[in-house]
Amino acid sequence: ANDIYINHFGAGSTGTGIQYKIFLWRNQNTLQMLYKNYSALSFSAIIPLYILQNIFEIIFFMGMWKPRIAKSYVEGWAFFFKNRKIISSERRKVQALRKVTDADILKLMYPGSAKLLHLRLRIAHILTQRILKNGE
Repeated sequence: ANDIYINHFGAGSTGTGIQYKIFLWRNQNTLQMLYKNYSALSFSAIIPLYILQNIFEIIFFMGMWKPRIAKSYVEGWAFFFKNRKIISSERRKVQALRKVTDADILKLMYPGSAKLLHLRLRIAHILTQRILKNGE
């Protein structure tokens, strides 16, 4: 499938900090994207991990005293169920156009959690900056 391109590698950072609207948008769209793009079998395997990750993130943001960010996850789920008929219609269109299997796409994906990688890199950056500041 030489005519297939993956145009989205990762969300990256907006550089604007933790913002409710960005988290709400992400939490509304990620579940839709998973549902529309993966086969039923893959989706049923991915969704428990996705929900578990969401629960950990909710707890994390509650611990950071960011209840509105934590609430955006639940709002994302609610959005999905409220709009499930439209999303299911879109899913049928996407699935009919598929040319690449889930297995082929998974081969191109980052192995592991990009969120955890980003967190590790951010912590390393902060610690490096503190060491450099204290060493001067």
